[in-house]
Amino acid sequence: MDESIEPVVAKEASIPVTAASASETEPEPSTEPSQDLPILRKKEPKTVSTRVAEEPRGYVDSWFLVAEVKGERIYTVYVDTKSIENTDTGIESWSKLVFPGVQHDHDGLSYKEVQISSSIYCAEKTYAYNTSRFYNSIGQLVYQEDITYNRNEITPDSLSAYVADFVCGDDYEAAGE
Repeated sequence: MDESIEPVVAKEASIPVTAASASETEPEPSTEPSQDLPILRKKEPKTVSTRVAEEPRGYVDSWFLVAEVKGERIYTVYVDTKSIENTDTGIESWSKLVFPGVQHDHDGLSYKEVQISSSIYCAEKTYAYNTSRFYNSIGQLVYQEDITYNRNEITPDSLSAYVADFVCGDDYEAAGE
């Protein structure tokens, strides 16, 4: 290596001062942002919504994961905690099934999510469906059925059993003993 050439590494740079520049006064620091420099702002964290269906403005997501079903059909079961209402005869609530892919019924209906309004009768271990809503993959309602079904016995490992376990809690467990 040539000894006359000194590498410049971590040295302070010096600016030569001429007679003209030495007589000039330094400008006052500006309070205005420089057009040359970018303004750095703190980034706000992004929030992720778990909504599938479109809710009105101001809606707070209140779906609680209840079960992941890996049977003949794979789906996830949620219960809307804000919809749970204890009535004189049973517990009313909305649940939803979310499928990993679009489902196709034999009648031509395509959907990715089903929301079901049901009544659970904890002491009798029975249930009745009231309303079913089917949503496509972009959250649009594609079909709604408002039919109240007769009470049926809750069978183990069924949608009604997952919902009953959640909304009835200890009452449902005690009814099974």
